[in-house]
Amino acid sequence: MDEGDTMVIGGTPRWADSLRNGAGLVHLGSSPDGYAVEGTVVRRPAGRALPYPSEFFRRVHCDLTTGAHLAERALSLAAPGGTVMLGPVPRAESASWLERMNAAGLTGAEKDGTVIGRKGAQGRAGDADCVFCARYRFRMNADAGVPGAAGVLWGDDDLWCVPDLAPLRQGHLLLVSTAHHPCFGACPPELLGKLAACRALVTGVLTSVYGVPVTFFEHGPATSQGAGACIDHAHLHCVPGLPSLRGRVEAEGLRAGPYEVTGLYRRRTSYLYVEDEAGPAVYPCRTPLPSQFLRKAAAGGRPWRWQETYGTPATRELFLATLRALLPWADRLLSGQADSSHRSSAAVTASPNPMDSGARS
Repeated sequence: MDEGDTMVIGGTPRWADSLRNGAGLVHLGSSPDGYAVEGTVVRRPAGRALPYPSEFFRRVHCDLTTGAHLAERALSLAAPGGTVMLGPVPRAESASWLERMNAAGLTGAEKDGTVIGRKGAQGRAGDADCVFCARYRFRMNADAGVPGAAGVLWGDDDLWCVPDLAPLRQGHLLLVSTAHHPCFGACPPELLGKLAACRALVTGVLTSVYGVPVTFFEHGPATSQGAGACIDHAHLHCVPGLPSLRGRVEAEGLRAGPYEVTGLYRRRTSYLYVEDEAGPAVYPCRTPLPSQFLRKAAAGGRPWRWQETYGTPATRELFLATLRALLPWADRLLSGQADSSHRSSAAVTASPNPMDSGARS
């Protein structure tokens, strides 16, 4: 329980609360509507699809009385070394559930009407020391007292969207690659296509909720910590209401050009990616930049180093306020009920897309 978040599918809030034991928890209730964020507990309705990538949770509980239709998906959600518990299971059905667990790669056993399975330690490929990969993912969220996996707004086995752990302002989100890639320039074309769709989705949600334009930015390291990156795992910052970053980037002597990020990465050239209402811009970085260069530029003189600001009362409240504001939008999007009049930024709808590997560099 101390090593990661717990997911509870179905059951009652009281039962879910009894499993907390100090760990972050997401409770997918049987109620068709309603959501809540209470400290490290996130409650949301269990829709037809679970908005989480596989291999994210250290412990998964599925109440078969109310959540049996999601049990198969629950088996995929345990992180390597994690545990899945299904119950109550009638004795006549326990053998069938054990077979399903074994088929899903879990070693199962039955105890007191509950089928318990443990996933082997080997999981999806990643960097053993990366804070966005399975071993350390959400460890710092627990240190900061904010939801970890429970705070994921939506995601799948390619990308996931979550509030930034040390937000520069309310609404600050990250789009993160589920598999380990050092930057989006290193990602395959199909993932970049999905990223473009997710940027449009995030733009629509943030402009609808906050009523201001959205800026995206990425430090793109082609070599370790290149272009000011401090975490060599692909993640795109999505921030509503930022002043233009371009002047601060170009004050460093960097110039945007007709580049696309995959071409730069193939040539082992790190880059900065900035996208706002004026469109996308890619800046090759052939000399080192200070760590977290774009975060500092975006902070506008306020504290910017995430290692120093995460877990403070101010950033904790910004994280939780973002989650409270955006959870209902995420749920509507997942259930296909989103407002079709979402505005999209000019960068998404009209400008060339330098994150599309079909372009030439």
